[in-house]
Amino acid sequence: MSYAIGAFEFLRLSRPLSRPTQKLVRELRPGTSGVTFWRTGKVAGPVQIASAVDAAQIEAAEGLIHQYELLVGADPVPVRWGGINLVDILAVIHDVQPVEGGIFATLLGVGGLLGTSRGFCRAVWTIEPIDPTVYI
Repeated sequence: MSYAIGAFEFLRLSRPLSRPTQKLVRELRPGTSGVTFWRTGKVAGPVQIASAVDAAQIEAAEGLIHQYELLVGADPVPVRWGGINLVDILAVIHDVQPVEGGIFATLLGVGGLLGTSRGFCRAVWTIEPIDPTVYI
């Protein structure tokens, strides 16, 4: 499939992850003219990404949220965006929540990951991309 967070595949993810990049911290001192910038190294801040996927039934859609929650605080996971495995990024999952009205039954879903489905699950993930070469 084209979109995935860890082992979970999706119909879509709302945005790609940016790679960790060089950041600066700005320092001001009272009574002193000018500004100092400190390089902090390559980091990326947490971002929110919305996911959408179909499920066999509404109960299965509701169960997906509980499965997603197991990733919160666990080891970083790989991400796939648009069919491309982002080999230079791992994702630390800070939180995952269903969106309001995001788990619902469908009369007859055609297409999606399953072909035919009767449930749908939309969630918002708080993810922090990290460089896998510096993960300890």
